[in-house]
This record gives sequence, C-alpha cells and structure tokens, in this order.
Amino acid sequence: MPDGRPSEQDRCLHELIEAQARRNAQAPAVVSLDGALSYGELNARANRLARRLRALGVGPDARVGICFERGVEMIVSILGVLKAGGCYVPLDPAHPVDRLRWMLRDCDARVLIAQPSLRDRFEGSGVEILEPSAQAASREDHCNLGREETGVEPRHLAYVIYTSGSTGLPKGVMVEHRQVANLAAHCVLALRVTCADRILQFFSYGFDGSILEIFGALSHGAALVLVPPAMKVPDESFVAFLTAHGVTIGAFPTAFWHHWASLVGDDRPGLAPPRCM
Repeated sequence: MPDGRPSEQDRCLHELIEAQARRNAQAPAVVSLDGALSYGELNARANRLARRLRALGVGPDARVGICFERGVEMIVSILGVLKAGGCYVPLDPAHPVDRLRWMLRDCDARVLIAQPSLRDRFEGSGVEILEPSAQAASREDHCNLGREETGVEPRHLAYVIYTSGSTGLPKGVMVEHRQVANLAAHCVLALRVTCADRILQFFSYGFDGSILEIFGALSHGAALVLVPPAMKVPDESFVAFLTAHGVTIGAFPTAFWHHWASLVGDDRPGLAPPRCM
C-alpha cells in the first residue's frame, strides 16, 4: 500500500470477519467454558441474528443494546448487530440496573438482545427484547448480507460505549467501523498476530479495552478465548486456564502483572506470560 495505511480501514468490521470465515471456516473463532465456535459457525449464527434484526428495522447507526455475561452468545450478538448494519451498545450486567436502563433510554436503542436470566432487568423499558439463540429454518438465512442490503459503510457507527459517569451522568462515546479496523490492524501488525494465536478476552465488553481483544482476534483469524466472568485475578485457576487453552496474547491492567510475578516467580520457569496487547 503506497500510503502505508492498512486496507482494513476501507472495510467494515464484520466484513473482515466474514473474510476469515471464507478463508478457513473450520478454524476456531471463539472458545469458552460454555462451548466453542468455528469461524464458519460464528458467521452463520450471526447471519441468522442479523436477518431478525433487519426485520425489526435495524440499519446503519441504529443502536442495539446487548446484555450478557461473557460467553459465546455475547460474541454472536455483537457480530449479528454489525452484520445488520447497526451499532451495539454493551450493557454490562455487573452494573446497577438503574444505570443500564438509563443507558438504554439515552442511546435510544431500537432493540435489546439479552440472555434469558437478565431479561427481567429491562421489563417495561418499551424496547423489543430478543434472544440470539433462536434458530432460523431457511438456508438463505445463513448467507452474508451485502452492503447493498444493509447500506452500512466503514463511516457508520460500530458501537457506543458509555463512560463511568464519575463526574456526572455517563456519556456515550460513538466509534465508527473504520476507526476500530484501523486500530486493530496496527495492533495486530505490532504484535505479529497470526491465525495460530489465541487471544484472551479479559476486559468487560463495556470497557474499550475489550475492543482490541475481540476485533484484533476475529478480524485476523486468531482464536478468541473468553475468560470465565468469575476469573478476575491471576490465581492458580487463572494460570491453569491460560495454560489449558494455550493463550498467547492478553491485555491486562498493571496490577495483574504484579499478581502474576508474585504467583509465578522463579519457581515455574517453563510458564511464560502471554504477549501483552
């Protein structure tokens, strides 16, 4: 590329993931304790959800709330919203219900996708609530939606993430496809990410640290390994999880590395920490 810019910025995030599904449909895309999906399976399930969202009027820049514990359905929902042309608004279930309901109103979401155990938090909100696991019967529903159908382009919104609100009401930060794609491409280049890598999804998806984890992995063919929600510090079970799943890349706060050093020390020289994003 003559100007040195990655071509990814000219494509939408879901288009980058669709390219990986075409290239190697059987490669692992998402791995978690509640199951695993190949790129082909992830793409097909997200396509089915995208068509349901389109039927509800979701299109470019339309906000769709997502409320899940970390798991496979969370990733399916994020990708499904992007494929429909909309932008996702993460609603972390660890946050107070009043905050979640306020965010849903503030962003003027058309639809909410939530796991069944969390639906009651949003009763009476006036927003259509979907579950992503419902299956479609038509073979056509597995197919990708093109730009001519959705109207979505790299300049459209990919997500809206809310600030903490520590200095007042939370504020929604709007981010476009091309911005995320450009950032992920440069990070992947710096880390020399390949399809053999396994990238840990550690941060809450309501925090922008999750963006590089999710899209850095899925836009470049690596496997995204979802840490169980209860695992927050590098104790013995955390280290065992990283080892069992062959995690090669992770992004962690500074305090994590202090815990890691005190736990691992010099007694386990064969255990190396993952590369840091």
